[in-house]
This record gives sequence, C-alpha cells and structure tokens, in this order.
Amino acid sequence: MPGEPLTEHLATAAGRPGGILQAGTLPARLRGPPQQLTPGSAQRGPLTGRPAGVAASSGPGGPAPIRDHIPADRAACQAGGVSNTECGVWWARPLPPDGHPDLLALLDRHERTRLQKLRRPDDRARYLAAHALARLVLGHRLGVHPAGLRFDRTCRCGQQHGKPRLAEEPGAPGFSLTHSGDLVGLAVSDDGPVGLDVEHVRPLTDVAGMATHVCSPAELARPLPADTAAFLTTWTRKEALLKATGEGLARPMATITLSPAGSPPRVEEWADAPAEPAWLADLLPAPGHPGAVAGFGPRTPPIRTADGDAVLLGWRERLRS
Repeated sequence: MPGEPLTEHLATAAGRPGGILQAGTLPARLRGPPQQLTPGSAQRGPLTGRPAGVAASSGPGGPAPIRDHIPADRAACQAGGVSNTECGVWWARPLPPDGHPDLLALLDRHERTRLQKLRRPDDRARYLAAHALARLVLGHRLGVHPAGLRFDRTCRCGQQHGKPRLAEEPGAPGFSLTHSGDLVGLAVSDDGPVGLDVEHVRPLTDVAGMATHVCSPAELARPLPADTAAFLTTWTRKEALLKATGEGLARPMATITLSPAGSPPRVEEWADAPAEPAWLADLLPAPGHPGAVAGFGPRTPPIRTADGDAVLLGWRERLRS
C-alpha cells in the first residue's frame, strides 16, 4: 500500500521486527549551511568527516541529546536554503508528540487521526517529525502558514491513503517523505514529482528470497546482492523511483532493472515506464542508512541536503519570538 512504512514491509517479509539504529545528531552550532551533494555520493559534515547532520554513534548511553532551542533565523535558513533549480533533501530525527505539542498543532485532522492509530511510540515520533517537517518546509517555500497547507491524498482506488500532494496550489513543488530507524527525510523538487527512500541496515533472514520479489528477471540472472546493505541499496533505489510515480509499492519492483548496487545508479529497463526519462541518485544520510532520491527529467538535478532538526526545533523558537 502506498505510504506503508518500508521497515514494516521488510520486517514482515523477513519474519522479524525491524530494529532502530541508535545514532546521535551533530549539534546545530557545529553544522554549516545546507550542503550540496554530488549525485551518487555522500556529503560529509563539517568538522566531523561524517555525513552532514549526523554524529558518531552515541554508544550505550543512547542517542546524543538534541538541543532544545534552535535560533529562528537558522530554522528559516534551513527551511528555505534550497533554490528552485535544486532538489532539496532534509534529514531529521523523530520527535515524540507528547514533547512537541507545537508541532502536533500543525497537523490536520487526517494526520492527527493517522498518528493516533499508530501503536508504537517510535512510529508516532517518526510520523510527527516527517509530516511536521513537510509542512514547515513547504509552508516557507510557498509563503503559507504550515498549518494552512491542504493536501490531496487520493489513491487510485479513490481512498485518502495515497501519496500526499499539495491541493489548490498551482505549480506547487513535488515532495516525498520517508522514515526508517532513527531518521526521517523530506525531498522537495520544483521540477515535478520526486521520490525519497531510506532504510537502516539490520539483519534480514532471507535476503535471497526477498530478492526474487524485488529483482527483475535480468537482475536475477546476475549474482544476487552479496549482503544486506547491497540488497537495501537496490530496494531504496527502486522504492524512490516508484514513489516518484505516486504508486509506491502498488507497482511491482521487479518491473525495473537497475545497474548493480556497487555501480552508479541507473535505470537500465523499466516495463510500463513513465514517458519521461528517470533520474536516480544514491544518498547516505547516516552510517548504515542507504538512501536514494529519484525523479523525472533528462538529467539529475543538483541535490542539496539541509538540517531538518533545525527546522523542526526552530519552529518553537519562532513561536516564542
């Protein structure tokens, strides 16, 4: 089903629950401006050598604490620091609804109902952070209060559980949400629909079995993915492409043939593909979290990563100012 968490989908296929990678977050005072990412590579953060916006593992003590207050001007910079010729990608950490009523108040009735139906606290924290982040970034981009944005979620079956699109906003940017483990992400593009996906690497019991459902006949004729990370790289690439179509997992992954996981991402063949050529880029927002972003057009646009934590936590500061 479109919008279904991929961690749940994969965990069910593997016969085991998905784990959560405990990773810290680089303090905002050490982060630089939004980082430009060369397609197919990971951007390293300032001072650390780690991917932008991500700190080293926090160890047995749990995740590194996030600062409670982010300057409002920094939040605005991170929300709007991507030009309309770039594909922007924001990464952030989950935030529990009980501790962030200001963000919860941004959601509409549909979003609050969906959040309340989630049983696990981790799922609720990921849902809140992802949807609040989308409202803050898109609202800043369109000059609209984030709570005032209206979304159309009509699926091809007619129900309101499809990929969300901005309603009543001519020429509005395309966007895509993703979350896995200790990360949530948002991609925004003015060039049309975009798809974003991330997965955290963890043990899977039957990678070869899952590959038969994910890989095309041409891919199955090659050596199967050597390890879980290679398999999840293929998964994230295909899921990003399918999200860009708006159909998500309702469309079989096996209809797409990609270049092997160890080579630059490229669509080699796609049965019933959209009319426009597809572009695809690998991302590495955190160690052990392969990701991908995709869209349609003759060339891959510049991809710029930005600090989603600053956007989310800066909203509280803006309310106080």
